[in-house]
This record gives sequence, C-alpha cells and structure tokens, in this order.
Amino acid sequence: MAWQKFKRIDTYVSKNDPLISISKERLNFNSLFVRTAQITSRHKVIVHVDSPAFKLGFDFISDDDEDALALRPMTKGKSESGLSCAARGISTQFSWIARVGALRNKKDRQFSPKKEDDFWVIQLCPAFELRSDRSGSDIPTEKQGVYRYINSKKEIVYIGRGKIKDRLTSRERKEWDFEKIEFSIVEEQSNREKWEAYWINRFKEENNGRLPYYNVRSETSKESDAQQDA
Repeated sequence: MAWQKFKRIDTYVSKNDPLISISKERLNFNSLFVRTAQITSRHKVIVHVDSPAFKLGFDFISDDDEDALALRPMTKGKSESGLSCAARGISTQFSWIARVGALRNKKDRQFSPKKEDDFWVIQLCPAFELRSDRSGSDIPTEKQGVYRYINSKKEIVYIGRGKIKDRLTSRERKEWDFEKIEFSIVEEQSNREKWEAYWINRFKEENNGRLPYYNVRSETSKESDAQQDA
C-alpha cells in the first residue's frame, strides 16, 4: 500500500513558527522572526503593498528612508520579545489591511513570512472589507470576488464567490433573508476558489462543523457560482 501524507487545510500555525501579525494599531514581528531575519530595534522597515494579491512585503533597513517605520520592542525594554511598528497609517490608506487587523480571531491575523528576493512577504486573506445593502446598487456589475451575506441578527448566512452583483440579484436568491453583503474583489478565479474555501472552513471551525444556513439550503450553490465565475 502506498502511504499518502495527510495535508492540513485548517489554519493551524505553530507558536514556534516565525510570525508576522497585524492588529488595529501595530504590525508585530515575533521573536523567532526577528532572529530569522536578523533584525534589531536599530533597524527600520519599509512596507510594500500589493493590493490585488492581498500581500505585504517588508524591507528591513539600517539606513534612513523617509517612508521607513521605526521598530520598537513589543514588550518595553525587552527586544527579545519581538519587534513592532505603527500600522495606523497603513490601515488608513488601505481598507483591506484595516479589515484584517480588526478580525476577532487572532490566528486570522497571524501570517508565516516567506523570503522573496529582497522582501519578507506575507499573504493576507481578503476579509470582506467592502459593504453594500441588500439591493447591491452600488456594486459594479463586472466585479468578481468572494462575499458573504449577513442577516438582521448579524449572522453570516451564506459565503460564496463569483460575480458579486449577478449572484446577489439572481432569481433564486430573491427570497433569501439577509440585509447586507460584505465582499472583497478578487481578480483570479483560482484565488476566488481558494478564499471561498478558506472562509467556509473558518466558519465551520468556529461553528462545530456547521455550514452557513444558505450554503446548506442551496444544494447547487457551488455549481451556480462556478458557472458565473468565468
């Protein structure tokens, strides 16, 4: 018999991994990352943003640069605890970063960095930073992405992907009970599939394996989205 390694699809991150995390106020670099990247509080960091791909790149420098951010110990006086820098300016300019920093679950705000050329890069998740009411009148027709429907009790009742406005106004969803839609624009089809699966899996993890109400009700939801996701 040929053994096959089981591949985890959940969001497990070991506390012993180098991590970069995001909060409303700070970008945090844990002690293992600081040692791996060989940086100290004497360094500064330049943040590079790739909005369509939901990625951040970090360039740590020891020289001056007008766009560089100062690094400070995460615990005052203890640089071995990790380093951090202010994130408010970045969050103000980029709503999708602010949305990630505001996520309630800590592990949705923790990322494993990878070295790409001169940068340390983290892949963020699209976190439904855009919003519209039930009519979707302000959603551009051609835009595609991942989305979720929220009812009057602030419960997530559906998570999907594809042409956001077309799916919202489709005939089979006119009777669905929800008040607003939250969404992120995602250009690539493969990424839409990945992030839809990610958020459905996260919902199940937080709800004892249960799916959102209309994901259960709509047996053909995935097929319908796939047909519209071209």
